[in-house]
Amino acid sequence: FGDYSNTAFSNIKKIDKFLLFKNILFTEGIMPLQTFCKRVGISIQTSFDWRHKLIASLKDSDIQFISETQLDDIWVSYSQKRRKGLKYSKERKKKKKSGDNNYQVKVLTATDKSQTTMDVVKIGRITKSDIQLALGDKLSPETKLVSDSHPSIIGFAKENDIKHVCFKAKDHIAETGENVQHLNGQASRFKTMINQTLKGVSTKHLQNYANFFSFMETNKAKDANKLATLTILKDKEGWNKFTNAEARYEKFIKECSVRTYRCPTLRAWKANNWNLQNI
Repeated sequence: FGDYSNTAFSNIKKIDKFLLFKNILFTEGIMPLQTFCKRVGISIQTSFDWRHKLIASLKDSDIQFISETQLDDIWVSYSQKRRKGLKYSKERKKKKKSGDNNYQVKVLTATDKSQTTMDVVKIGRITKSDIQLALGDKLSPETKLVSDSHPSIIGFAKENDIKHVCFKAKDHIAETGENVQHLNGQASRFKTMINQTLKGVSTKHLQNYANFFSFMETNKAKDANKLATLTILKDKEGWNKFTNAEARYEKFIKECSVRTYRCPTLRAWKANNWNLQNI
């Protein structure tokens, strides 16, 4: 065992290229896989694997919101991109409906302008319990929550005795001046990254991209590359998160949606599924 054991750096054979890949990712941001392939000199599959090894370890569980905090859910279309054996792509476009439905993945986002956290909580309409599970330990009695008048957010604030300022979504601002425009700006940049830069991402990996985006937003005034290295090396579950991505996705589909889990991927590792209680 060493400093790299069980981290995202485990089992890397080309460490020089991996470090170059990491430096580009955290200084220039997310780019298409082909761009990394040309600049680093690796294959598409290696580029994909290295990206997810790194960003899967960025989830910050120590965030605490004390001051005014904006809260909302970002909607991202459900996707099974790269999943083999499906015959639905054209039909899915016809079936999708506007509004809140069971094809919308909800990314619960909270920010106090200095730090941001994002959690993929559900496919479909969120509930109080979803918010409690994602944010219950991150808010304090001194927090002032600002959001639109979503019934679940209102119920969550009342149940936890948190001061809550809400407004009609169409008004965009409360009577006392509070708003969620900072969060709306983040939502716009996040959707641009997902839908335009990456041309859509699989729901299986959406939490990883949310980890990366919230990490970069929180540390945009700091040396994100250096902080990312420290965070990744500190996460001793990095290898486990990467190798158990399929099991985590299956668990999410079965417990947090009405969608059907199908066409499991065939890739596996010797250490795969060794510690499922932590995924």
